[in-house]
Amino acid sequence: MGSIKLKIEIKCEGIENKWLNLRHKGGKFVEVTTFKRYIKTFGIMAGVTVIYVIFFLFFYFWMMYDTPMPNPPMVMVVIIAKNFCPIFTLVVINYFIVYHFRLSTPHWVKFLIDFILSVAALICVDLFITFTSHRPVEWAGTFFSDIIIFIAMENLYSEKKSRMALRTQAMTRHELMHYKYEALKAQFDPHFLFNSLNILYSFIPVNPVKSQQYVLKLSQIYRYILDKGDKNEVTVREEINFIQSYIEILCIRYNDSFKVDIHNIEPYYDRKIIPFTL
Repeated sequence: MGSIKLKIEIKCEGIENKWLNLRHKGGKFVEVTTFKRYIKTFGIMAGVTVIYVIFFLFFYFWMMYDTPMPNPPMVMVVIIAKNFCPIFTLVVINYFIVYHFRLSTPHWVKFLIDFILSVAALICVDLFITFTSHRPVEWAGTFFSDIIIFIAMENLYSEKKSRMALRTQAMTRHELMHYKYEALKAQFDPHFLFNSLNILYSFIPVNPVKSQQYVLKLSQIYRYILDKGDKNEVTVREEINFIQSYIEILCIRYNDSFKVDIHNIEPYYDRKIIPFTL
């Protein structure tokens, strides 16, 4: 019988869940953003921006002129339209800064960096309006609007991260229950146990030494199943040791004609994974 060689590599990239729009990448679940979702998001932001501009201008005119509508309705519509574009630009810029500028830093550090970028974007927008329209810009008003928009975006982002964490936990629990169920089936699989005992019975009179090795590796497999069956996570090192015990049983069974090479795994020995996933 020829020698069978297999190569095992651990790859975590590209595991996707279509129901929750999550993808496992870089050791964690991230949300998959589609073009339709961008269109929907921009539509919602445009509607909210219109409402915000209307209320902001009414409040501004009321503070300045003691009336929310100092001009005729058509003039007010033109004023609202002129203020919509810069405010909506700030909304879009803050959205991309907060949602898509991701850093592996504490939350307060990201908040500070996002705020600096938001103010820098505000200055660029105001300077662009000043040089293109040749009219002064209400720096205080635009800065106030930018602060409100930024804080709203940060709050929405924090809430979204909390919801995503809950959904990720639910997905992980679901996968854990699935793997535990599969492990439980393997634990009491009569075919595996029956075949193992048959092989052991055939080895005892022929090769007592291999029979002892076979019993030892079989006991290690079942000990791992009993010890780790109720665990939420184990190290990659423990999982590899479990796999190696199973491989050695196959090697004994096929008289060393079965071979598996496990390579490029040492850097991941201390990583945590769900039991029985390899």
